[in-house]
Amino acid sequence: MRPIPHNFDEIARTHSMNQMKPIFGACNKTIRQWLDATGITPPKVTHPRHDMPGLEKLAPTHSVSELAAHFGCSDSVVYRRLRELGIRPFVKQSLHRRRPRNHPAKIPAPENFREIAQGKSVTAIAKMFGRNHSTAARWFAEHGMTPAIVTKVAEPPPADFDDHAWTETNVKLCKRYNRSDSLITRWRRVRGIPAPKFQRKAPEPKTKPAIVWRGPKPTQIGQRDDSMAGRAAEYLRMPRGGGWRVNRCKADGTFDPKGDHWRVGRMLLTEEAMLEMASRKGWQAFDTLHNDRRAA
Repeated sequence: MRPIPHNFDEIARTHSMNQMKPIFGACNKTIRQWLDATGITPPKVTHPRHDMPGLEKLAPTHSVSELAAHFGCSDSVVYRRLRELGIRPFVKQSLHRRRPRNHPAKIPAPENFREIAQGKSVTAIAKMFGRNHSTAARWFAEHGMTPAIVTKVAEPPPADFDDHAWTETNVKLCKRYNRSDSLITRWRRVRGIPAPKFQRKAPEPKTKPAIVWRGPKPTQIGQRDDSMAGRAAEYLRMPRGGGWRVNRCKADGTFDPKGDHWRVGRMLLTEEAMLEMASRKGWQAFDTLHNDRRAA
């Protein structure tokens, strides 16, 4: 904690914490520590009350913002004073008022409407004069007439319906008579003809597909080369021989299982050179692969 200034007691008794902050250059936490150490309670600062002479006369014709600018205070102060006086704040009406809609004139009914509309429905009159449903209904109400209620008559089954309904499905009957499936079903119910039952074919048993080899066809492994050169090549292919890729080839390097040259890695060697290389790697004559593996 910072040391307490020598004049802190005099200033703390007459100033609030916010007023002491710029005087001592300290924050609220430091000033609170000084007050607790000295046991001084700072006085409560009350803001001076704004005098608003003539507020009752100006309030009915001026807005809150105008009153605040006139008396030099904030809007909240004006609102509080108006609430104390019981005066409702004045609200100016917007200059951009909503224009009234220009409703079109109602279309009058035809002169001989009573004779034409006798026994007709609202829908029929609307279609006849090319008007909407509400206009036709208003014409009926203006003339004190009750529109006719049209009830749909159920369409009877065709004469040859029984001949085809016993053997054909609803799909075929719908195509034949150009009617919906629900209407065909109602005709069946009226005639008492059930839908034909067709025996479904038994599903074919699912068999697992044969395993198909998608890779390249494996080549047949030839016989082991038991010659001296073949045994040396087998030794060079082993890890202790260097793990070389060794195969017979022609003099030009083309692969040939009966060639007289050898391809060892990227080297093209004769049979004598390949045998000498195997000897340097530790191969001995008449050393078979079987004996090498047994020794390992």
